[in-house]
Amino acid sequence: MKAVGAFVVVKRKDGALRTTKSGLDVPTAMSDRFLQAELISASQEVGKKEFGLEAGQNVLYDKHAGHDAVGVDGETYRVITCRDIAVIL
Repeated sequence: MKAVGAFVVVKRKDGALRTTKSGLDVPTAMSDRFLQAELISASQEVGKKEFGLEAGQNVLYDKHAGHDAVGVDGETYRVITCRDIAVIL
């Protein structure tokens, strides 16, 4: 998959847990506003030049952003806008 325009393609990292004060392990997808993902593709025009995004970076993005897309490899990816990325880790 190759992102174009103001879009980027990310693959969510599953399995991240957060422990509450009471000792419960809660998946971060249920508790946090932002999810961690690996950046798969960023557009040349906007993603790389304006935001400094490159494939392979770990990022935090708004969990309500974008839409799922299935790649030719059968994996599920998330297509979001550059502005939905909050942090480059």
